[in-house]
Amino acid sequence: MSVRELTILKIQNMPEILVKEVNDFIDFIFLKQERELWESWITFTESLKLSELDMSDYLTNLQRYEEKLISGEIKW
Repeated sequence: MSVRELTILKIQNMPEILVKEVNDFIDFIFLKQERELWESWITFTESLKLSELDMSDYLTNLQRYEEKLISGEIKW
């Protein structure tokens, strides 16, 4: 039996909630293969990290964000 067949058999025997997770993971793998989409994903997750930081560091975080914009690490 091939790896593909074994994998399909495992998925068929999973509870529906796990099948959903496997499906999400497969989408993630395909996303990584598309360079432009992957870079957009990285930019999005980095901006989330910045937005979730403590407000007491607001000015520092804003300056760090502006520096990343200026350096081209992220795009507005």
